[in-house]
Amino acid sequence: MLTRQEFSVAKVPEFTTREMYDLISRWWWTAPAPLRAPGHGVRKSAHMRELIRCEDAWGWPIAEDHLGEELHSWVYFARDCTGAVKIGLSRNPEERMKRIGGACKLLILVRGGRRSHERSLHRLFAPECTTGEWFQGDLVESLVSFLVSAASKASAA
Repeated sequence: MLTRQEFSVAKVPEFTTREMYDLISRWWWTAPAPLRAPGHGVRKSAHMRELIRCEDAWGWPIAEDHLGEELHSWVYFARDCTGAVKIGLSRNPEERMKRIGGACKLLILVRGGRRSHERSLHRLFAPECTTGEWFQGDLVESLVSFLVSAASKASAA
C-alpha cells in the first residue's frame, strides 16, 4: 500500500471519506449552469432523491470503521489520454494506473474508500458513463475541477 507521503510527492490531492462527502455535497448544489437549464432542475432533484439510500445525502456512507479487504483501499479518479475519467477502487492506485496504461494519470484519491463509496460515485455520474467505470461530460469535469481547487486552497492555507 502506498503511503500519504508517496502520494504527496506526486501532488495527487487526497481526501478522507468524510472530506469527500462534505465537498461533493457542497459542489452538487453549485453544479455547472447547463445542469440548471429549464427542466433540468426537476431531473436533478429526482436524481438526488434517487441517490439518497443511506442516512447521508446522495448515498455516501461516512462510517470509516469498515471490515475486510477494503480497509486499505483508495477510491481514485484518473484521466486517460482521451480525457475520460475513471472512478475506481484499488489498494494500490499507482500500480493500477500502470496496468490500465494509456497514459492514465491519477487526479484525486479518497483514503479509506470502499466499494460502497465507489458505487455512490458511479450512481452520481451514471448519465455521463461512457463504458464501465469511465465517465466523460460536464458534470464529472465540474467535480474534478472543484476537488482539485479545494485541495489547492487547503494546501495553501
